[in-house]
Amino acid sequence: MTLNRLLPAVALLALAGATQTALASDQAGTTADQWKEEHTAGSIANGTIDAGPLLGTANITRGGGALNTINGSMTAAANLSLDADLYQITITDPANFSATVGSSTDSILALFDSAGHGVAFNDDRTDSATSHGARISNLLTGLVTPGVYYLGVSRTNGNQNVNIQYSRPLDGLGNLMFPGDPGLVLPVDAVRRAEYGPLLPTSVLSNWEPFLGASLPFNFSYTITLTGAGYGTAPAPGAAALLGLAGLAAARRRRA
Repeated sequence: MTLNRLLPAVALLALAGATQTALASDQAGTTADQWKEEHTAGSIANGTIDAGPLLGTANITRGGGALNTINGSMTAAANLSLDADLYQITITDPANFSATVGSSTDSILALFDSAGHGVAFNDDRTDSATSHGARISNLLTGLVTPGVYYLGVSRTNGNQNVNIQYSRPLDGLGNLMFPGDPGLVLPVDAVRRAEYGPLLPTSVLSNWEPFLGASLPFNFSYTITLTGAGYGTAPAPGAAALLGLAGLAAARRRRA
């Protein structure tokens, strides 16, 4: 192959690589470092758009490079006040990993490894005396191995003056996977403002704790801000890459 014929081929490969790198997410309507909740087949249909609550129905975030924000929402259906959204992500920098819910609505975050074992849990963030948004820092993730993880978000009833109700991760026997307030008790702020590892490292996410008693409004939108994280899987080849390749091919034909 002559040099003149080799250069266009090299250019095609370079453009394909550069275009796929620039196309950080293959999800329409998102920025380069963002993911928006999608409906997952088989998930609890609390809304028209709903990420599933378990590994088999989680949203698998697709893209390349850093994943800095996840946007989603929870919507009650009929008398059901339970919803939990699960996202597959990658922890790329465990020492600098964090996940923070930037919503005033009382939320929880739970982190699981690729097999569904518990890694970390938080109800009320430890770096605030008033916020009821959840935050997982590098306190428990600093020494984990980079790789695929699942990040779950749900909520509590957010009322500091009545018996508190949660929606927390459960194992296959219906037991709580992480410690904390027992539920249906007056909340203890110091207990809620802590990050917890799993009660039993071998337990696997199988369900989420239902609210007891009267149904509570569950509607709220959330943004999870991430550091030290990436997408759960690489994006599919983008249309932009194909267009770029077609353009180069056309240019070659004109020169021929």
